[in-house]
Amino acid sequence: MRMTMTQKVRSAKSPARIAPDASSLVALPPGLDSGYAIARLARLIARDATRRVGEVLGLTLAEWRLLLIMHPDQQAHLDELADRALLEKSHASIAATTLCAKKLARRAASAGDRRRVLFARTPLGTREVQTYLAATAAERASLWDVLTSAEQAVLRKSLARLLAAAESSLVNSAGRRASRPRRRA
Repeated sequence: MRMTMTQKVRSAKSPARIAPDASSLVALPPGLDSGYAIARLARLIARDATRRVGEVLGLTLAEWRLLLIMHPDQQAHLDELADRALLEKSHASIAATTLCAKKLARRAASAGDRRRVLFARTPLGTREVQTYLAATAAERASLWDVLTSAEQAVLRKSLARLLAAAESSLVNSAGRRASRPRRRA
């Protein structure tokens, strides 16, 4: 008997609950405490996603991230995909190769530079993404149910501003680093 996506998701083992021991927590300076909380939340969500995409789709988290951010109608270079999926280029390359082998993604040479490889999601890949997202919608929504819709809107707006500031800061610091003279040995 073949299970549907929804049945697979519902039959998946529940993730281990991690209850922090209050006595072992160290008070972090303002700013670091929020950053740590965001990183911890992202890590817990990723841990659960790793388990579910493995059980339901047979993909690794790297493969899932790439497949999710790939556009079906717009090809993208591996560097851009790796950056957007928060992956090292080597891991993105392995994941993209696997997705192509599973016919969830396709590769093509760039028209402008034949050495440059571009990737896009296939119709099968798009169906897998849509099916998985529909099957896991309730689980994702239950996480956000702890916040009111107004709180969710404030959080999204605040995170967008923080991301923009962080990206701007990284661009500025990368520019400063590049302009420094190199020391001679």
